[in-house]
Formats: sequence, C-alpha cells, structure tokens
Amino acid sequence: MYSARPILKKDTGALIELWRQTWIATYRETLGADALEAMLSNLDAHGASALLPDNGEQGYCAVVDDAIVGSAIFADRGGTAYLWGMYVSPLYQRGGVGTLLLEAVSSASNSDRFEIRVLSTIEPALSFYTKQGFKIAGQEKTEIMPTIHANSLIMSLKVDRSRKS
Repeated sequence: MYSARPILKKDTGALIELWRQTWIATYRETLGADALEAMLSNLDAHGASALLPDNGEQGYCAVVDDAIVGSAIFADRGGTAYLWGMYVSPLYQRGGVGTLLLEAVSSASNSDRFEIRVLSTIEPALSFYTKQGFKIAGQEKTEIMPTIHANSLIMSLKVDRSRKS
C-alpha cells in the first residue's frame, strides 16, 4: 500500500534515483537524447538542490515498502500553490500514486489554487492533470536548463477548501 510523507534530508539519494528514472522515461522522446543527457549530467553534478524543498517550500514523497516511488514539491505564494517536482516511477504510474501526492499537497497547502507547468508534448501528464480537474490557463516557453527550452502549458486547479476537514 502507498503512503505519503514529507520529504526528509535523508531522502536525497532515493529522490535523485527516482528523478533519474522518471526523466529518462519522460524526456528522452520529447526533448531528445542530448537534452536528457544534459539534464542528467546537471542532476549528477548538483544533486537534488535545485528540486528539494527550501525556504518555505514543502515536499512530499510517496512510499511503498520504504522505497520512494513518487515526489511532489510546492510553494504557497499569494494564495496559489506552485507545484513542481511531481514525478512518479514508471512502475507505479496509473496506480493512484499521483493522486495520493496531490492529496498530500492539498492537505498541507493553505492556497485556494494550484498551478503547474506541464510540457505540452507529455500527453500522459496532461491527461493526469486534466482528470484531476486542472484546466489549461495559458502557455509559455519554459527554461528547463539555460540551453534547454520547451513549450509548456500552465495548468490551474481551484481548490474547494470548504470540503477540507
């Protein structure tokens, strides 16, 4: 059974491995091998510091038998929870892990709206967020790294706090 808990400093190695797996599965086809290699090299060189929560940000991981199989990081800013680092191991996708992570974020957040950027070419992610109730609110060119840019859709979800217990 899956559970969600806050990300801890000791999770760094497991999260890097999760992101490595998910980036290979997600970005190889959409961004190409050169872009993926640059992203992985950056991850190897700088570790998880660019994604791990810091300075008022929060993160949750999904765990199965003590193994981290998903992550979600967010920051509440002005009534909006900006979500990133939302990755689920390919072996656990379409099994409820993403929904569990969104529920954990929703419970921890005080914001009335969520916002996430999704590469416009990642159909499984777009489908997941649409099924969760997110709507396309705009689009932008996103800088993944200084030399890697991609078209992203800005997706937004209004959170009904009256139902939160």
